[in-house]
Amino acid sequence: MKHVARFFAIAGLVGLAGCAALGADPLAVDSGHDRTLVTFTAPIALDTESTIHGTLTVTDSGCVALASDGTSRVAVFPPGTVLTGDAIAIPELGKYLFGEDLSLRGAFEDAENYRDRLPANCDSDEVVVVV
Repeated sequence: MKHVARFFAIAGLVGLAGCAALGADPLAVDSGHDRTLVTFTAPIALDTESTIHGTLTVTDSGCVALASDGTSRVAVFPPGTVLTGDAIAIPELGKYLFGEDLSLRGAFEDAENYRDRLPANCDSDEVVVVV
């Protein structure tokens, strides 16, 4: 099932954003409920962030993502985010159902920054980092 929503960034901050110490931040993987959720193991600071909007979805290969214009981008969530069956729960932000439109703080990143740390089923050209 594909969900379509528009990604846009408030205040004109659209596109790729730099991340402070991204290469050093380890990722955790939760593969429960036939879905793969990728999270950071510690809080990160982005050099540039904005409000990103999209629909919470799952890629054809089973990775949790945000969708826009028919394209799903793998999402990397804050530490402590968990799968809860038909939703994810993000600490201090709440529970979000798959198919729900979201507005979250974060940035778009080139997936090359994550290539060696993402699970094989979470391959993507671009990732959305949620903070």
